[in-house]
Amino acid sequence: MHGTIVVKDAILAAHPWVARSLFKAFSQAKDEWLNRLNAGAANTASDQKYAQLRKIVGHDPLPYGMAANQKTIEALSSTAFRQKLTPRKMPLADLFVDPEDI
Repeated sequence: MHGTIVVKDAILAAHPWVARSLFKAFSQAKDEWLNRLNAGAANTASDQKYAQLRKIVGHDPLPYGMAANQKTIEALSSTAFRQKLTPRKMPLADLFVDPEDI
């Protein structure tokens, strides 16, 4: 998992469309970047790092969404609990809103 986007619960309660809109916007930007990477038009050092990583992880080195990152999120939740950073092993639904379900 590369990163997360944080939105206050109050914002999501008042404007539930925000999560889906952010997810769609970031997904579209990533898809455009992947297209440039496929075409050899993305040439920064970071682009080249991810191009090399694709040889190991497949076409999408930065998968988005809960389903694609479920194992990583579960591992983070378990580790946080074992290290006493959280009072219990947190279920995914308590940690994240899945924008694809909204």
